Amino acid sequence: AMILSNKIFATDYFVTNTADSGEGSLRQAITSASSNYIGSSNIYFNIPTTDANYNAENGTFTINILSELPYLIIAGNINIDATTQTNNVGDTNPYGPEIVLDGDDRNLQTCFRLASANNSIKGFAIGGFQYAILFFGANGGLVSNCHIGIDATGTEAFANTYGIGISGGSYGSYDLGYAHNINITDNIISGNTIAGIALIGVGNNTITNNKIGTDRTGTLSVPNNQGIYLSSA
Repeated sequence: AMILSNKIFATDYFVTNTADSGEGSLRQAITSASSNYIGSSNIYFNIPTTDANYNAENGTFTINILSELPYLIIAGNINIDATTQTNNVGDTNPYGPEIVLDGDDRNLQTCFRLASANNSIKGFAIGGFQYAILFFGANGGLVSNCHIGIDATGTEAFANTYGIGISGGSYGSYDLGYAHNINITDNIISGNTIAGIALIGVGNNTITNNKIGTDRTGTLSVPNNQGIYLSSA
């Protein structure tokens, strides 16, 4: 008799600086994880406080995104987890995320664009993009513990045009269909100029336990133009 064993492999990649590219950068980690088609990938953060883009006043590390990050098109099951910065270096920002992704209004369409299945985005403050996070054609996904359109302290607008988009899309000649089974939970989604969350032609997605249009306390207004925008197409 032959016994076959299936093992699911997880590969870990580490972000160790705030550079836009090169070894130890978020861009390089995503590029590497995107080429891992077997098993799952984790992207963890361990940036020292000696990094040039560490702000000791508010305890944040800013990555200035100069061009769109690699799309997650084929390889899925990628866990991009900036909450690990807290675990590895300390809770330098008790009011929210330590890792800030700044598009600086460079007219970048997306920060994260997710078409493959079961990717997770956790623990970032994201501003200055047309879409902070855009799911299209993805079956399964998670956004949690992020500040989207509001700064890392959860007090002032750090606007995107749209915070999170969930829609359909294509890649070349391939119709990817509509994203579904996306879970948006435990975020602050505020200060975005058109919509905090836009759901276009999609169903079977979950939005729970978020603060939408408020500061971190939930008592002061940091409005989106629309909190949640729904469209059939």
